[in-house]
Amino acid sequence: MRSNVSAFSSSAGASLVAAALLLGLAVVPATAGSGPVTVPILSTTDAVGELKPCGCHTPKGGLARVAGLVDSTRIKYGQALLVDAGDFAPDVTRTFERPKLDYQFDVMALLGYDAVGVGDRELAYGLATLRGLAARGKLTLVSSNVIEKATGKPAFATTKIVKVNGVKVGVFGVLDPALELKPTAAGEVTVLDPLATAQEVVAKLRKEADVVVCLAHLGRVGGEDLAAQVPGIDVVILSHQPGVVAEGRRVNASVTVASGQQIQNMGTTFVTVQGKTVIDVKSYNKVLMPEVGERSDIARMTKELEDRINEAQKQAQAAATGAAATGAPQGK
Repeated sequence: MRSNVSAFSSSAGASLVAAALLLGLAVVPATAGSGPVTVPILSTTDAVGELKPCGCHTPKGGLARVAGLVDSTRIKYGQALLVDAGDFAPDVTRTFERPKLDYQFDVMALLGYDAVGVGDRELAYGLATLRGLAARGKLTLVSSNVIEKATGKPAFATTKIVKVNGVKVGVFGVLDPALELKPTAAGEVTVLDPLATAQEVVAKLRKEADVVVCLAHLGRVGGEDLAAQVPGIDVVILSHQPGVVAEGRRVNASVTVASGQQIQNMGTTFVTVQGKTVIDVKSYNKVLMPEVGERSDIARMTKELEDRINEAQKQAQAAATGAAATGAPQGK
């Protein structure tokens, strides 16, 4: 099922700038070489199929608030690196939630995600599905140590370099080989040692990039171990049940970011670069409370999708109940 989000993509950037001008705000990115430059990095992870705010006492999270924070950050800083570290997909066994995956890809395309990490939840849908959705939204899936068995080559882009406010930011991702993959994924890919992969990739990225960011789908302990053992990484986005740490944690020269699950928080990191040297990194989790604000278009489309999924589930349950009552085979 294809959502209608992608129809908005081409005008998203222009609309954002126009809104800023109407509000009297200047969108003037700093440039490398003109003094210290701030590179904002906004990160999401472990959405696990959640699209809207939680049912908490004070509702937190939701894609519409993610969009609100992205927009406000770009208005203030001109540009920002936007990444996801994986496990955003719904559970593949909950077939009625399959439309969420299409929608998530479309929203990431609309918001202009620079790099999207791949976790075990995404791999469960198969390489063809992931590649098709990414191509449709012109998104870059990044994983440096996932190898396609059929070709012996990396299944996704191993790195991506993005220019943010004149600063070259290199992004790579690694997946934990100890994770139990679904049969579809296990038949399609092999996962290499993340430590050896990271050492090799970082050495190459350091020749091209001023800032290096790792999407570490290794859990909190595994991600922090990687940060401790691989020099040259400035920011490590922790993924796969990373827990929540209010502020970035310094591990040697790296700062790790742990923003929890269900996109109730968003990693908000600011890297200060002087010339080609990182001179400071500050990071904290922004709790996506109501005061963050929502993108009305995404809030509306999210509600419409959730309503359709809920209605389809109700109809399926009613059909199953009726079949059981009459003794008829279900699904007939």
